[in-house]
Amino acid sequence: MVDRGDPVSAIWAPAIGAAAPRDLCTDCGISRSSDPKQCGQACQFIKPDYPALEARVHGRSRDPQRTDEIFFGPFRRMVRASLAPPRKGAQWTGITTRLGERLLESGAVDAVLTMAPDPDDKWKPVPVLVTSAEGMAKCRGMRMGYAPLLALLEPARARGFKRIAIIGIPCQVYALRSLEARLGFERIYVVGTPCSDNTTTANFHTFLELLSDQPDTITYLEFRADYHVELRFNDGRMKEIPFLKLPISKLPPDFFPMTCRTCVDYTNVLADITVGYMGGQGEQWLLVRNPRGEELLDLLGSEVQISEPGSAGRRAGPVKGFLKNVELAAGGLPVRSMPNWLRPIMGWLMPRVGPRGLEFARARVEMKAVETVLHLRRQYPQRLKNMVPAHVWALVEPYGIRSGRGERPEQRAEPRARNNTRVPQLKGTRAFDGACVETQTSQEALLSKEIVEHLKSLHTSAIDALNGYEEALKGADGQGMTPLFGEMIVLHRRHADELASELRNAGEIPDEKGSFMTVIHETIMDVRSMFNGLDESVLPGLIDGEKRNAAKYDDALKADGATASVLGRLSGQREDILQKIASMEAQKSANERAA
Repeated sequence: MVDRGDPVSAIWAPAIGAAAPRDLCTDCGISRSSDPKQCGQACQFIKPDYPALEARVHGRSRDPQRTDEIFFGPFRRMVRASLAPPRKGAQWTGITTRLGERLLESGAVDAVLTMAPDPDDKWKPVPVLVTSAEGMAKCRGMRMGYAPLLALLEPARARGFKRIAIIGIPCQVYALRSLEARLGFERIYVVGTPCSDNTTTANFHTFLELLSDQPDTITYLEFRADYHVELRFNDGRMKEIPFLKLPISKLPPDFFPMTCRTCVDYTNVLADITVGYMGGQGEQWLLVRNPRGEELLDLLGSEVQISEPGSAGRRAGPVKGFLKNVELAAGGLPVRSMPNWLRPIMGWLMPRVGPRGLEFARARVEMKAVETVLHLRRQYPQRLKNMVPAHVWALVEPYGIRSGRGERPEQRAEPRARNNTRVPQLKGTRAFDGACVETQTSQEALLSKEIVEHLKSLHTSAIDALNGYEEALKGADGQGMTPLFGEMIVLHRRHADELASELRNAGEIPDEKGSFMTVIHETIMDVRSMFNGLDESVLPGLIDGEKRNAAKYDDALKADGATASVLGRLSGQREDILQKIASMEAQKSANERAA
């Protein structure tokens, strides 16, 4: 039980002062200290300096020569991890809580500053000082709401504690690192957890009421990396809800505060060790960032099982879809809603073909970067110059978002992200959609008229195919070849979006209506669905159609006047189609053998 009065209790929640009024504030606790003016130096929403703090904490800033540091910040190693056995009541397997226990058991720290549940509301976080390993068990699990953790620094110092650990989210950790040198502690260990979005505890209860008609019986909620939310109930039941079926549209527009929509540090880059889930594919995901992080992981010894993180799928399509919806939301317009009949199909597809593992983590970081820039442009344009670090601009540039006049300070060129993996910056090159390609300048030749016509033809073909598969999916009514139709919709929608982007870059206006073939595809699929429910008998026709599409790419790749970036784009799309053809032919052969 949290003790609010006894300072020698194993888990103590000292009284803290009121928060000073602030704009763009997550209430990390510094404004509640004896010197609230420290916010000016400490707050990541004023003028953050990540390169300087990374160098101070880790001995170096993020290295453009190291894969993935532009996404996740400096790290020595990344691992997929789980405790064996998992701890009862933990959010995942209990790694974060166990680290706190081991620090106290070993005498490495005098106290751990972390969160515990409010005695009157299990979802409300209460900042606490834990001074015994047994007390950490009361802190297991997830909370939702603002919690001024750093307000406990002064009580901890007043108790005479010299060595402490802090388990915190990015905005808390940034402020801690900004002030660390003046705090007077001999040693501070920082265990960071990633954070995407927060809200008030009251808002969170509203969300729970939309998920269940008995919200008070929910004991556990987690957003998993397999595109599902997991709920557990006090009677032992468990429920999984695909992301696409969450009632997000029913939440108020201000459910997520502007601070969360403009945060540039999802992965807690200033922690000694980050303990999350995004890259874990069902397990936890650890980023060991410095020697102190190695020391923390070593404390777990044989209790923790580790392996290399995996990566699969492609993130460009989901990030582009997210970008379009954020553009609408930032402008106060309703977001595009997916048809209800398509939601279960996409909910089935995303865990199988969407980005997974490290690619899922990269996608989430890019989405947060996109969200930050677009919302600041709309709500706080004067803050862009100081709030958005150079690496964030690098993350959004592959999606057509570039800094405008006055939106960033003058500085040397930074490394740029690409859509599949991050690559180092090379003179005269830029990273784009999975390939390092030549940078176009005003001196370089524009695309030839011939290649532009090929791009138009390929874009129209992609729209036709997309419309045909969407009609097939409706006709299949969840039966027959439904999974394949869903996969092909995702593929051709991505191809159409990418080709439209190339056409816009060339000064053309893409035609989104398709050709007369769209009408033919829709009519054929409509008739077929009446007779055979769009089963395996449609495979030969689908294979022939995709072979014709591949042949168009062959013709385009032979044309003169294409830049390296366009050639890379077309080659990648052609390979996508050939892989799908091979998969369909294998399925067709298997069906024939079974017959």
